[in-house]
Amino acid sequence: MAKILLINSVTENPPYNNIGDIVGIFDDSHQFSDIELIEFTAIIIQGSVEDLFTRFRSIAHEERFIYKKASTGEWSFVHPEIEDLEAQRKVWKNKSDNKWYYLDKPYKFGKTVANLIPQELVAIASTDILDPSVDSVYEKVQKDPSDEVENTTEISGVGDIP
Repeated sequence: MAKILLINSVTENPPYNNIGDIVGIFDDSHQFSDIELIEFTAIIIQGSVEDLFTRFRSIAHEERFIYKKASTGEWSFVHPEIEDLEAQRKVWKNKSDNKWYYLDKPYKFGKTVANLIPQELVAIASTDILDPSVDSVYEKVQKDPSDEVENTTEISGVGDIP
């Protein structure tokens, strides 16, 4: 089994973190200190740490860098020679429309259980992490970068968009 460590009311500090943000993943054998159990909330998930990371990778938005060549002023997903690199920007791919957007305000913690209703929390705590019946629940755990207006500008002028 895996343990997930969450921000709670003691450690909440908007806009940097919010109650329910996932800040750590631990093996079942990990023993939290008394202070950790006061400052955070721990939940046990049915599955291994490796399975949890696999699940989280499957729901994550793709993030990459684009690079500006000094010699041409053009942006590209292909990293130029270091001496020709003028700038770089992080971008993310929206799964719903399959378009790339500038990631100007990334989340410090990209996963949260704050969006889940109590029955969904019970489902992830009591159902094997790889069970397809909890697919939609885990989709809600991934924060959506487009919730921040700074991350809603579609990239343009990049010739080799994958």
